[in-house]
Amino acid sequence: MTNSYMIILCLLVFFAMPSYAENSNTAALQTAAEKGDARAQFKLGEMYRNGDGVMRDYVVADKWYQKAADQGYAAAQNRIGGMYENGRGGVTIDYAAAMKWYRKSADQGDARAQFNIGWMYERGHGVKQDWEEAYFWYLLADKSGFNFSSGNAYAAAAYKAVGMSLTPEQINVVKQRVQEWTSTHITSIP
Repeated sequence: MTNSYMIILCLLVFFAMPSYAENSNTAALQTAAEKGDARAQFKLGEMYRNGDGVMRDYVVADKWYQKAADQGYAAAQNRIGGMYENGRGGVTIDYAAAMKWYRKSADQGDARAQFNIGWMYERGHGVKQDWEEAYFWYLLADKSGFNFSSGNAYAAAAYKAVGMSLTPEQINVVKQRVQEWTSTHITSIP
C-alpha cells in the first residue's frame, strides 16, 4: 500500500470515530443520569434516539426517557407518549397510554404534547374523533409556542383544516376554553 493510501485511510478512520470530548461528555452525562438527574436522563435519551455520539438505539433511548418522565420531566413525558402512540421501544401501540403521557406533559405547558393531543383527537386515535377538541389543543399548542409555520407544513395544514371545519360559534367557544385553561396552567416551558 502506498503512503498516500495509508494517509487517506488514517484520515477516514480518524474522522469516522467520535472525538474524545464527545466520549468524555457522554460519560459525564451518563454519570449524572445514573445519579437520577432527569435532565441528563432526557439528554441521554435524545443522544440514543438520534445516534449523537452513541449508536442509535431506540430501546435504550426510551429507557432513559422513562426514567426522566417518571420524575415529571415534561419533554420526556412527551417522548414516552410518542413511544406508545407509534409502538416504539419494544411496546405495542397503546393510544390510552400515549394520551396519559401526552396529557402529563401538556399540563406542564409542553407545546409539542399539546399538538400531539390535538393530532390524536383529529385522527380519533384512542379517543372519539372530535375536531373541536383537536382545535382546542392545536390552539393551545400555538399559544404555548408550537411553531406551525417552521418546517412543519403538515402540522400547519392540519391546524388550518380543523379550524376551517368549525363554525364561528365553535371557534369562539374553543378560544374561551383556551383562555380559561391558560389562566390555570403553564403555557410554555423552556
